Amino acid sequence: MQLGIAVSLSIIATILCFRTFGGKLLSACLASGLFFSYMLTGFYFVSDSITGLGIDESVLYHLSTGLKGAGFTEYIPEFILSAVIVWSSILVCAMVYKILVTNNFYKNRLNKYKLITVCVFVSFSLYFHPATGEIRVLIQPDSTDQPAMIPETYVLNEINFNPESRKKNIVYLYLESVERTYLDERLFPGLMPNLKALEKKAISFTHIKQVYGTTWTIGGLAASQCGVPLVAPSGWNSMAGVDHFLPLAVCLGDILSKHDYDLHFLGGASLDFGGKGNLFASHGFDSVEGLQELEGTLEDQSYVSSWGLYDDTLYSIAKDRFDSLIYGDNPFALVLLTLDTHHPDGHMSKTCEDIRYSDGSNPILNAVHCADKMAGDFIRHVKGSEAFEDTTLVVLSDHLAMRNTAWSKLQRGERRNLFMIFDSDIDPYYVYKPGSLLDVMPTVLSFAGFNIDAHGFGRNLTKSISSLVEMTNSTDDYLKKNRDFLLSLWSFPQLDDGIMVDLKNKKLIFEDRYIRYPAILVMDEKFNITEIKFDFFSARSLKDHLMTLEMEQLFLWIDECSKTGAETISKYENFNGSDYCMLWGSLGKAEFGLAYLNDGLKFSKFDISNFFEHGPAGKYLNNRK
Repeated sequence: MQLGIAVSLSIIATILCFRTFGGKLLSACLASGLFFSYMLTGFYFVSDSITGLGIDESVLYHLSTGLKGAGFTEYIPEFILSAVIVWSSILVCAMVYKILVTNNFYKNRLNKYKLITVCVFVSFSLYFHPATGEIRVLIQPDSTDQPAMIPETYVLNEINFNPESRKKNIVYLYLESVERTYLDERLFPGLMPNLKALEKKAISFTHIKQVYGTTWTIGGLAASQCGVPLVAPSGWNSMAGVDHFLPLAVCLGDILSKHDYDLHFLGGASLDFGGKGNLFASHGFDSVEGLQELEGTLEDQSYVSSWGLYDDTLYSIAKDRFDSLIYGDNPFALVLLTLDTHHPDGHMSKTCEDIRYSDGSNPILNAVHCADKMAGDFIRHVKGSEAFEDTTLVVLSDHLAMRNTAWSKLQRGERRNLFMIFDSDIDPYYVYKPGSLLDVMPTVLSFAGFNIDAHGFGRNLTKSISSLVEMTNSTDDYLKKNRDFLLSLWSFPQLDDGIMVDLKNKKLIFEDRYIRYPAILVMDEKFNITEIKFDFFSARSLKDHLMTLEMEQLFLWIDECSKTGAETISKYENFNGSDYCMLWGSLGKAEFGLAYLNDGLKFSKFDISNFFEHGPAGKYLNNRK
């Protein structure tokens, strides 16, 4: 409705311009306003085509952290239409400007009223546009000036193993975008016969809502592994080059590694996409494998989708991995993330060449029907193993489905995430307690033999304690109010022990931490790093990021010398445009410090502070080891 109103107002304003006269400045403002309105429409259209939720956290996250590893072939029509909208907007608005400034024929006493009407319509088209409100909420500044208070609902206790139990293996099977709604026989009769039958042998959680920070894959993984929604600094751009993902969160892998578990992650997509690999590697996993790590095992190297390995390939690898791990000396956790049911159309593994749902006309439902068969085979493989009596098997969504070819039917159902646990020690039953993906980790650990009632924002859904969904009128609003605390779960390496340059691997080493460069380190007046900006696979360059800083904000910029403009301020003859440089200062100062980065170059916090206090120190740092 809002989008329709905004577009209608833009079109009416454009038409009215044909009978209106304006000065150059006002005409330029009106034409620019119309241009932004049409551009917002294109951006909103593509975003909503992917998410089904307009411009949400997942859109900003991936624009900020990069899109490496994403499969976009499914969205070619949307991108083409968006490009058409952009070019059409430019042409229309250029025409509007020309008409407004040259249309002297209509320069009469009614003109001012027409001009006011056009201004009102353009303003309202921007005001009512759904993209405007969504972007405004998403890009709100991080208000971290004061220490973040730990919410009363956030629990972080020592988690111990129940001595009366035995340590169980844990298998997580994340089914990409496969929500519980697909099991609704009224909407999708016969779509998932395998999971429908297997559910009768599971502990099935029927009321798992989707909450803030969990609406896309990496958000859902963080919630179900760590008990926290995903909120990252500076519009999430600080993800791509840091060494640790949510370093101050305590996740499943951290707990299990302390109890000598062997931890393995297998996913068909690139580990770079969304930082999945970094999440698991940062929290105790011994083996983290995605597309690049697994594609070498393929007999047919061309048998991949636009996103990565087909699920029949991934399941084959996972079965072999599970069968080998059960003979190890330690308990293990195996986390598996599928791909074939990715929106909007899904992908069909060769295993399902002859499998279609109903008349086969709906591609995503064909993919879900196939996924049901393969997931059922994998579940039965694990349940049929001699090790199942010592294993807890978890089957769940990574998030609710985004806009796909079954979207209209999904919207008619009660949208809930899938969450089932198979455990030979527990008789099957249904859990109707309201919860979210935040509750998955403590619930799973309780089945695996650990004493746990709560962890992070999550609660053990088999206990009588209230979940966050039950405790709050609006869980989304509650989590958003605790954004500062969620941001505090990230930490950056500091200059206290100095920095060493690893030129070969493009890293800055901070004692036991590192970041990748190119990067901008933003510092406070005490030279503490408060933010890190990257442009890996991002639409924004580091120079663009730099221009958003306050004039007195201190920064270090590490990049190719030519990109920092070092040649314009350098007084040294050994400048080479291919070298890397470190530039530091603030936008409000006329002079900048400069150092050429050589492998093994070391500099201290004193070296950095010395410039800000005493002037340029580029010559002092140059080639210093």
